[in-house]
Amino acid sequence: MVTILNGCETFFDYRWDWVRFKGTYGRLFGLLYRLNFLASNSKTEIECGELEKIADGLIDAIVSVNSEWVEHRIDDQRARGSRATKNQ
Repeated sequence: MVTILNGCETFFDYRWDWVRFKGTYGRLFGLLYRLNFLASNSKTEIECGELEKIADGLIDAIVSVNSEWVEHRIDDQRARGSRATKNQ
């Protein structure tokens, strides 16, 4: 069982995934809370500028997470490549 878990750890960096998940979760819920706050004021409509700020925040969060993921995967592949070279 330990061997299987060690093998999985080689391919999946759950620590990085957890940290990234928590950061993204916080950003997205911040946007949701802002939208809920704006929607709770039933006397006025939500201004387009406010909705654009929320949409920009959402797009920024998605682009940021994607960029960090790509960077992480590239670094991970480089590390695996250097380990494979050392083992030969």
